[in-house]
Amino acid sequence: MNHHSMTAPTTRTAALSGSAAAALLALSASHALAGGSDIAITNIGGKVVTGTGDHTFYPNEFEFPERVFGADLLEQGGFVFTDEPGWLGPFDNVGEGFAPGSSLGFNIRRALRSWTGDEFFAGPAPEHMRLYDSGPGTNQVFSPPTDVLVPGFAVIADANVHAAGGFDEHPFYELTTNTPGIYLLELEIWSSDPGVATSDPIWIVFNYGLSEPEHEEAIEWTEANLVPAPGALALLAGAGLLSGRRRRSA
Repeated sequence: MNHHSMTAPTTRTAALSGSAAAALLALSASHALAGGSDIAITNIGGKVVTGTGDHTFYPNEFEFPERVFGADLLEQGGFVFTDEPGWLGPFDNVGEGFAPGSSLGFNIRRALRSWTGDEFFAGPAPEHMRLYDSGPGTNQVFSPPTDVLVPGFAVIADANVHAAGGFDEHPFYELTTNTPGIYLLELEIWSSDPGVATSDPIWIVFNYGLSEPEHEEAIEWTEANLVPAPGALALLAGAGLLSGRRRRSA
């Protein structure tokens, strides 16, 4: 797998089918908090779907679906950043997988939000997030000051790379100020394959310098207030399409 090492920055600058939709609704009733997990990525019913995964146990530990992820921002060399959560896959033993040579990337959907201690509804934060990768000709994009869609860049060059052990890529997320707080970033993940629709919105809840209980409270708030309430979610696990958890054998 590919995995960027975390080093300090050098600059600061389609719809699901009816059966698949019903299946997706079946699992999110039992969402676990996703703090510290990578973003597991698959294709179900012709749509990008996200879950939680652990690259240490890839491909034998994952849970779909999940749309809220947690991460801690760290200060290093005057910069506040992280390379978590990573992007992990492919999980085409769940769903249909991705075509060879197709890429996966993201868009930023809204301005960054700051936790007030109770919610994220207070409007755009004065802070911004820079997303970039560390390769030659570094790609980078900033969260917008208002709620407009900002095109991102491809993080995964080939989403069907089983022969190489799968993908495990870690873009960098940098807070553009050193202001302690908990921050909410809303993204969507797209495939270059026109037959695979963009994911539903996902949220990453970043903590810089506040307590872990408060971070967990912000993650729980995001799960409860931004992710659509589960409807007929119990159908999917029974169908076996997204079996809730697979673990490595002892």
